[in-house]
Amino acid sequence: MVDRICDDTYQGIHSILIVKNDKIVFGQYFKYDYDLIQSEAPISEKIKIVEPPQSLKNNIAKLSGHWYGFGDYLVAGQLVVEKIDFTQASVIYAWGDHPDGYFKRGWKRKSAIVDSNGEIEFQLNDAILNFKLDKNEEALHKKKCKIETDI
Repeated sequence: MVDRICDDTYQGIHSILIVKNDKIVFGQYFKYDYDLIQSEAPISEKIKIVEPPQSLKNNIAKLSGHWYGFGDYLVAGQLVVEKIDFTQASVIYAWGDHPDGYFKRGWKRKSAIVDSNGEIEFQLNDAILNFKLDKNEEALHKKKCKIETDI
């Protein structure tokens, strides 16, 4: 049996800056943080963001792009939604070092599920990460669920 243990609320606004096609489109005042996040949670592979289909609902299409920010414990993070359609997305997720040494920085390219409410979800090790836009559609919120299995 597999159980999810989730935080009750979305934690840590995960975007202070949005970059599309190497151009800052939101959060120009956070250039310092952008550079800091790039150094703390680097992605060592070329990123290619594909424009979403025009028929895609706006709340889903707006997820496309390169999102930067700080999460829990001020760990730097990046979410790149390279390609998105009605039900799935190709994403890259990068994270920085945990301040207490629980994990080291890294990044992974993953397939994600997209739902009609405009939420992206994917599994990373023993966690499920879920991202959604805030009510102003300017920031991305992250919720983390731990997966527990009974043998």
